[in-house]
Amino acid sequence: MTPWKTLASTLAFSARPWLEVSRETVQLPDGRVIDDFYQLWVTDYVIIFAETAAGEVILERQYKHGIRDISLTFPGGAIEPGEDPLAAAKRELLEETGYVSDDWSPMQVLHVQANYGGGMAHYYRARNIRQVAAPGTGDLEQIQVELHPAASLPSLVHSREIRLLDCVAMIALVQMQPQKSGCGAPNQ
Repeated sequence: MTPWKTLASTLAFSARPWLEVSRETVQLPDGRVIDDFYQLWVTDYVIIFAETAAGEVILERQYKHGIRDISLTFPGGAIEPGEDPLAAAKRELLEETGYVSDDWSPMQVLHVQANYGGGMAHYYRARNIRQVAAPGTGDLEQIQVELHPAASLPSLVHSREIRLLDCVAMIALVQMQPQKSGCGAPNQ
């Protein structure tokens, strides 16, 4: 496999820190030139599998304007410029849910959109969470924080209550991870 060559890149649209689109001229390994291959930049973000000692997992019920509907999601959000991803995960969990943890582990960093660029999703697991404050994002989001048994997550995907790809990926990552003693994560 040979990478494509970028011959030129022109900024088509910029609304940083949220979105940027560039139009590229690329040369394929066979010599063909494509004049209008678009690349997308979106901010990197964190997504958190936060679980209590009893095996309950925090999900957020919220409206997502991109899908024009309500979905259950895992806590998470944008990584601020210069911010460490783990620090962002801790900040987002506290802001959105009022919960904290002293037991964090990185799980994976995944590309959001392989063909057109996009951001990186940093997946974290927080065990033995405890509530220390009321939720309060101060964002555009309206979030209803819910605790669900970890074993119920696959059925929430099948019923389409969880329907975002990064959330389904989170469930798969958790199920593939070796289990710690006393952890209530799904193991089916």
